[in-house]
Amino acid sequence: MEHTHKNDYNALLFEKVARGVTYFGYGFSLLACLFLWLGFILLLFGANYATPFVQFVYNGAATFMQPFRDIFTTHQVSQTGYFDPSALFASLIYLRWVCVRSFPT
Repeated sequence: MEHTHKNDYNALLFEKVARGVTYFGYGFSLLACLFLWLGFILLLFGANYATPFVQFVYNGAATFMQPFRDIFTTHQVSQTGYFDPSALFASLIYLRWVCVRSFPT
């Protein structure tokens, strides 16, 4: 009987750890999407980089953009605005990870 109780405890512990790792992954991916989308919008409308909030968003987005940098070329859309398709692609990849983990087949 003692052996069964220990196996149940180990299974429960593994399940809790796995759930924690999964929630961390969700949070990481959603945070990445938030920074990438904010950075995309600010870059598109030519936000002033001297503003602390814009610097914070750009620095955060740069961290999540690192694996996707320069996949696509950035296009100038106005005097100060740029369209960065790499940021959109990166956010889609992060969102796909969340969707695959949320709705397994």
